Amino acid sequence: MLKFAGQMNLSETAFARAGVRSGEYSLRWFTPAVEVDLCGHATVATAYALWNSGRADRGRPILFQTRKHGLLPVQLDQEDDRVWLDFPQLGLAQHEPPSGLCEALGVMASQVKFVGFTATFAFFVELDSAETVKALAPSMAAVAKLPCRSVVVSAAGGERTDYVLRYFAPAQGIDEDPVTGSAQCYLGPYWARALNKTSLVSHQLSKRGGEILVRVNSERVKLGGRARVVTEGRLV
Repeated sequence: MLKFAGQMNLSETAFARAGVRSGEYSLRWFTPAVEVDLCGHATVATAYALWNSGRADRGRPILFQTRKHGLLPVQLDQEDDRVWLDFPQLGLAQHEPPSGLCEALGVMASQVKFVGFTATFAFFVELDSAETVKALAPSMAAVAKLPCRSVVVSAAGGERTDYVLRYFAPAQGIDEDPVTGSAQCYLGPYWARALNKTSLVSHQLSKRGGEILVRVNSERVKLGGRARVVTEGRLV
């Protein structure tokens, strides 16, 4: 699986295997370099591919069995074709900025409002504006040397977006992830508290871009996104 993910050379490649019971699958995710514990956008794609191919019933949720986070239910909204993930909340604790963080991201210390360390061994950096997040041109070599697996930067959004983000993980074989569902597991609760709301819209400011709807409750985070089938094939 790791070799195949390296050949695909996408930020994550997902592998699903049918379980004993109908509607259940085991699911694993790989970057071109490592296996990861949780991935949102590849889970959306996997569920949509199963429904689109007829392997799963569009009217029933799919249950994905994962190595670290147990069963993850995924449901399709039949009205707007949006895929909804039910993911765990992940911890986030305030942390002193590590040496070289600002230099690696190419920002001034005055632009940093908060630094946290997450349960997924990522540094979370809140910046002063969405414009600062969008303009980032980090040194990937420097980011890869930081004492973490990845760095996610975020800021409050505008009229139609509650918060924006970008996600860098060169140490895991991903310079910049186009859309990152797993990051919403701590960003969603963080911004829910900051903005005093439980339904949010996040926008990822990668080159490709992406929008995720986020619903936060006491222990879980529901993530809504869309997928499209662009190619089909068979390995022999």
